[in-house]
Amino acid sequence: MEPEGEVLNPSPFPGQIKFGCGKLLVTGQWHHLTVTVAKEAKKSCIMAAYINGQMLGSAKMQYLQPLPGGCISMDPSSFIDVYGYIATPRIWKQKSSLTWRLGPTYLFEEAISVETIEVITKLGPQYCSNFQAVQLQGEDQCSDRIIAPLVAEDRISFGINAVCSSLTTVQDIKSSYNEVDGRLIAKEIGINSRDSSTPIFLAKNIAGHLSGSLRTIGSVAVGQHGVRVFQSSPAATSLNFIGGPAILLGLIAMARDDHTMYAAVKVLNSILSSSPLSGKLMRHIHGYQLLSYLLKKKTQLLNNRILQLMFSLVGTAELGFESSVIKNYSAFQYVLCNFELWMKAPENLDLILLSHLAEILQSSRDAGQNIAIAYQVQMVPKLVFLFNDPEISSSKITVACTILSHLLQGYFNTRDVLRWRDRIGLFLVYTLKPSSVDENQFYLDSVAERPTE
Repeated sequence: MEPEGEVLNPSPFPGQIKFGCGKLLVTGQWHHLTVTVAKEAKKSCIMAAYINGQMLGSAKMQYLQPLPGGCISMDPSSFIDVYGYIATPRIWKQKSSLTWRLGPTYLFEEAISVETIEVITKLGPQYCSNFQAVQLQGEDQCSDRIIAPLVAEDRISFGINAVCSSLTTVQDIKSSYNEVDGRLIAKEIGINSRDSSTPIFLAKNIAGHLSGSLRTIGSVAVGQHGVRVFQSSPAATSLNFIGGPAILLGLIAMARDDHTMYAAVKVLNSILSSSPLSGKLMRHIHGYQLLSYLLKKKTQLLNNRILQLMFSLVGTAELGFESSVIKNYSAFQYVLCNFELWMKAPENLDLILLSHLAEILQSSRDAGQNIAIAYQVQMVPKLVFLFNDPEISSSKITVACTILSHLLQGYFNTRDVLRWRDRIGLFLVYTLKPSSVDENQFYLDSVAERPTE
């Protein structure tokens, strides 16, 4: 990128392009920005931009020059030192109220695919590595599946992360790396090239040890131009070091009204959905059993919004839009399948829950996996146990029988039938009319009440 007026290269393609993204930006939240450049013939390229994995647009423009300025000779003695800005260069600086933060930054020597962009976006700003063995939240960490690198080692030019950084000086940079880098850094910051006292923040190139050609040493923060250094630490990650999910369970225990209960459950759902470590801590402290106990103690505060958060926690909330596979086994086993908890809740939450379970067990795409999980958590005996309630409505019985039908069709086991035959028998006996009722007369009356055609 060159200042306007310095290099005049007549070309039918523009030297810069703009994409509108105002509607996708939210103040105070991290956004993942990706720019890909695919070279074409005739000194042109296709540039595409993505925000949080969503494509903003693509356009054809002039391809970047191999070397800046008018240097086109391949003689090694004519090479010039090259460095770049991840910000606005001083020559183009203007006063602005915009304040922004830069998280982990990478430069690849190839245009990555949309699928790779989606995976990198899901890793979030706390990821600190080189995409050689990536596993996302919810994947089996102990599986024998061979994990292919997202980007080849030799195609990663540099990676910058504040986690891998240190305070150094110009003299230390010269002795540890090379004279040229030390001189360029001193010139940019505006200090003497022999300075050995001014602290310099150096974010080292985390890809420097990978195989491939020589790489840059990293980047430095130019402090006098308004740059401040920080390490990105999302709230979900920070919470794990001061108590983790146990603190949020405490908030649920202290809830006195439905608004406070909803807020506490929503925060817990957000933390568990965004932090794999929080999920591990939740299982370690048997947090889902505790959550079920707390919700049972505060049944009168439950409502449909809280039930929807439980669906989201399990991973089955977005039916028809995303995969409805049960992702959180523990939450499904100890919270959703605790029917005693939901049978006493207001707003007919038990019927809503049973209808939701029937939907995820009969979805054409993920039904098999969900039925297997439901069978493992002993849903069959839990459903049969519901029939002991003399006040159970016919609508609930119908939905429960539908769920039982799907489960027994997928995993029919005679031992289950024999084990629960007494309860099923008692339920069938309960549906019979008392001995004081004449069954023949009852049948004749029902026939007489039928409308004639």
